[in-house]
Amino acid sequence: MKGTVLITGAAGFMGRHFVRALKKDFNVVGIDLNEPARDKEGASFYQIDVQDYPAMEKLVNAFKPEVIVHTAAQKSLLKCEAEPEVSKELNYGATLNLLDLAKAHHSHFVFISSDIVFDGKMGNYAEDATVNPINNYGLFKAEAEKHVLAYEKGSVCRTALVFGALEPQDQAAFEGIKNHPQLLNQSYFVDYIKNRLAAKQETAMPVDEWMNPTSAAQLSAQIKAVIQKKRYGLFHTCGGEQVSRYQFAKKVAQFYQLDDSFLKETTGTDKIRPLNVTLNYEKSEKALGIKYQSMDEMLAAL
Repeated sequence: MKGTVLITGAAGFMGRHFVRALKKDFNVVGIDLNEPARDKEGASFYQIDVQDYPAMEKLVNAFKPEVIVHTAAQKSLLKCEAEPEVSKELNYGATLNLLDLAKAHHSHFVFISSDIVFDGKMGNYAEDATVNPINNYGLFKAEAEKHVLAYEKGSVCRTALVFGALEPQDQAAFEGIKNHPQLLNQSYFVDYIKNRLAAKQETAMPVDEWMNPTSAAQLSAQIKAVIQKKRYGLFHTCGGEQVSRYQFAKKVAQFYQLDDSFLKETTGTDKIRPLNVTLNYEKSEKALGIKYQSMDEMLAAL
């Protein structure tokens, strides 16, 4: 008999990929604030605000999931700074409430965290490196991590700049930002660069902002391994190559054979974004038994 996995933020960019990766091996129950209640892609979907504790308690009690994968969050660094109390309630408070429900049913709790828990002064951060967030988003994630790690069946999965191919439901949002001089949605990085270079539009990307870009497919495989192998603790679930945003854009241009002369070097101007949050994943790769892919491998898989 298949076990049940509950995914929060299931209609979001990461959530959709997790649903596809897990639905063959598990009964997937997805919730999202913006998704109407209907069956989609073989999973049961419910329109619920993850901050609505009574509704979440009722759902968890009904399905008794073996695993809860928590992706729902306010992901905008700017909004977390501008609306700290509101963002904290979602990113921290709702996480703790959901964790309590997981404990009540002895469910495996998988928390999607971020490289932004680091200050970006060193780079190549190992799993046990000291966190030191410089913005509210990172602070809320770091504080939530402590509680998840204190739970014997808790898994913290830090990832970085998750990207993937545009899907039909993304088209309208992408149309609104594709010609903006700055990338407004990290998930659309590849299509943003492809679109601008194909249109011969100059595009500036920072040479000093470094990370491990992660394809949604790679991340989904890593999360699936965490669940199936019952890996508890802290993991870096990310791409296998450390690059700057400028280098990432260059790789996209080269892969799709586009003229990269329209790419221009710049430096990061967003003071709340840490510069070098590259992740060392040696311990995690070994624990999960998955080869972390290079940029070229992840682009080819798109």
